[in-house]
Amino acid sequence: MKKIILFLLFLLSALGVSSCIPTNNLIYLKGKQQENPNMESITPSNYSLNFTSYRLQPYDILGINIQSIVPSKYDLGTTEASNIQAQGQQGGGQVGNNLLSGYTINDSGYVQVPLVGSLQVVGLTVDEATSKIKMAVEERYTEVIVKVQLLTFQVTMLGEVSTPGQITIYNMRMTTILDVMALAGEPLVTANRQKIRIMRRKGSTLESYYIDLTKDDILTSPLFYVQPGDIIYVEPLKGNKVLQTNAPLIGIVGTIMNFAFFITNFIFIFNR
Repeated sequence: MKKIILFLLFLLSALGVSSCIPTNNLIYLKGKQQENPNMESITPSNYSLNFTSYRLQPYDILGINIQSIVPSKYDLGTTEASNIQAQGQQGGGQVGNNLLSGYTINDSGYVQVPLVGSLQVVGLTVDEATSKIKMAVEERYTEVIVKVQLLTFQVTMLGEVSTPGQITIYNMRMTTILDVMALAGEPLVTANRQKIRIMRRKGSTLESYYIDLTKDDILTSPLFYVQPGDIIYVEPLKGNKVLQTNAPLIGIVGTIMNFAFFITNFIFIFNR
């Protein structure tokens, strides 16, 4: 009986040791300040942000809204002059409906703008595209308000996170990978925070990068900011699946050990 109990203890210990993960691998953004913190200092560490605005690509979907400030100046027939509205304005409805009613940039880089026609917008930021569309509209109408939104700002999160799936970003300005991680849920203990893969579309090319969230160098990298269409894969740590894969076995071993201890104690008390 003792040999059986010792064997079960050894097996359970082996499984536990093999699944141990150093705490150091769970800490985000480690740097000199964190290694040697001065808790009394009020001088912050400064990081130079390396943010670049997203530039439109083919197959992006835009929401375009055109309104006139002085509707009495225009006679647009059946179109209501006070609200010359292009389908695709985001507001109130579901994201899916917005995408269906939005305007898709074709593979040549042009988008069909209401009241204007076809305009090339690929390679422009959303603000630049707004200015270009506004200038084209003002060639026919004066005192107009033009609003353009990117409706396809979605990021796919896969791997060792609490809630993998596709995430819709509503604030496209300077959204970081930490923001997306927060939306997907805290990465699991089994996640390799030192090796996170980002796949990013650039035209007809898919670029692949790796980042390390445990070092503060990422704060000054352009990869710190997500872009529409990014696919983020959080890899598992090597050997981290031992605990998850053997969870049923560990449960069985634990039950057998409890039963063995009970029988041993019973025999010991009975023979006293």
